[in-house]
Amino acid sequence: MAVQERLYTADEFFQMDFGDSGKLYELVKGAIEEVPLSGGRATFTGGRIYVRIYTFVEVNQLGHVTTAEGGYILAHDPYTVRAPDIGFISKSKLSDEPVGFIPAAPDLAIEVLSPNDRTKNVLKKVREFLLAGTRLVWVVDPDDQTVEVYRLASGESMNVQLLESDSILDGEDVLPGFKLAIDEIFAK
Repeated sequence: MAVQERLYTADEFFQMDFGDSGKLYELVKGAIEEVPLSGGRATFTGGRIYVRIYTFVEVNQLGHVTTAEGGYILAHDPYTVRAPDIGFISKSKLSDEPVGFIPAAPDLAIEVLSPNDRTKNVLKKVREFLLAGTRLVWVVDPDDQTVEVYRLASGESMNVQLLESDSILDGEDVLPGFKLAIDEIFAK
């Protein structure tokens, strides 16, 4: 007979002390999962994107921007709490800054790939974000210097667009007016 692992709520997960392990965790269907840490290139790439989005959101008073430590509750019973490398949630969805996890999906989730990321796991997260209400997901690949733009199509299928050098990343209806050249993301 198999022993079932205990399932945790978002509040229980938020209260947990993981010490100084230097590791990141997410809650997936009530189970705690370790998330691989990013390498230098992924972190620098994410930083360049974060600064531009944060500045745009602040200047235009659009909402809130989070880093990889900010968790969003994507599902209840069992709970799923995911933390994109960069997230944006509009002030119409979230007027306050909650003490605990953000009680809704981000409007924009950005995952910056690192050498430890597995394609299957990243696509699983993309799907979870979209099905929870995230309107736009960007998967940034520093090695290939590309960005995949995901939106939910009809039903549960995903629509993906690949952007390469000389392309412009567009905030579309999620961040109207936001534009970022792909070449600027990967500038050294």
